[in-house]
Amino acid sequence: MSYCIESVLRQTYKNLEILIIDDGSTDNSYNICKKYANNDNRIKVIHKENHGISYVRNFGVKLAKGNYIFWIDSDDYIKENIIEKLYENLIKCDADISICDFIKGSETDYIFPDSNNIAVECFDNKRGLELIYKNDHYSFIMAASWAKLIKKDLYNGLQYPDGKIFEDIYMSHHLINKCKKIVFTNEVMYYYYQWPESILGK
Repeated sequence: MSYCIESVLRQTYKNLEILIIDDGSTDNSYNICKKYANNDNRIKVIHKENHGISYVRNFGVKLAKGNYIFWIDSDDYIKENIIEKLYENLIKCDADISICDFIKGSETDYIFPDSNNIAVECFDNKRGLELIYKNDHYSFIMAASWAKLIKKDLYNGLQYPDGKIFEDIYMSHHLINKCKKIVFTNEVMYYYYQWPESILGK
């Protein structure tokens, strides 16, 4: 968890509201998070009884004060300029969602390489929905909640469904359908950490 939080604190884009929602952890996670909050006033730590990931995401959207939402799971981590790059692309394309590419693995110290041959593509919601159903690397990233900068207004009238595994798949097509434009870059800026006992690992 520490490497996840530290990757957020290293962001080149500093104007962040960092919400850490502890969903009924039984280890020392809450105390670790509180120590970070004591050293950085951008961090707000909320402890909840265990409700599940859908509740946490819905609660986070309601609590967030900013105009954009960026999700990061507690095992994952991000490149130091991901928020800056996603925001720049979103503004340039006048998009509602800005997405980057990711890499999957089980390292906790992966070093993101300097990127060459970076491509940025803008497309409409119809193309976004088509990409979800391609059943490949890009359908996975389109369906996931993470590695995206999302206009908060898109969540108006939408909620993640309780009691579902892969709750983001139930939400992403609704968010994409509400977009006028989506922007995607092939630059890898999100590390999707996997361990054998995870839902996906099983």
